[in-house]
Amino acid sequence: MASPQSASLERRASSLGQAVRHLQSWPSLTLIPTAAGAVFTSDGHEIVRLTGRSTARLHLTGPVIERLENALNACTHLDPESERGWVAISVETPLDLELFLALVSVAIKANDR
Repeated sequence: MASPQSASLERRASSLGQAVRHLQSWPSLTLIPTAAGAVFTSDGHEIVRLTGRSTARLHLTGPVIERLENALNACTHLDPESERGWVAISVETPLDLELFLALVSVAIKANDR
């Protein structure tokens, strides 16, 4: 029987794994494996960087982050990145997954030039 800690790790990994499976089916995204993790691009622009077992980085752009600042600051699993226009999100629960997928959609639109 799995320990509570290992079960929690499996749930976290599976939430981000579910996100990857969802994103791979999106026609506007291309998955690119890298040494640092996987990257999803849209029209040649990096949109998502998968950097850990449950962590992803999203390129929302500076203007979108500013416009959604209050809502983004209220998210406990979302952190601003040092790189302008990027945020980090921890995808550990089904609710995190829903937020992540919604923000990926926003990121695609924000980076559509």
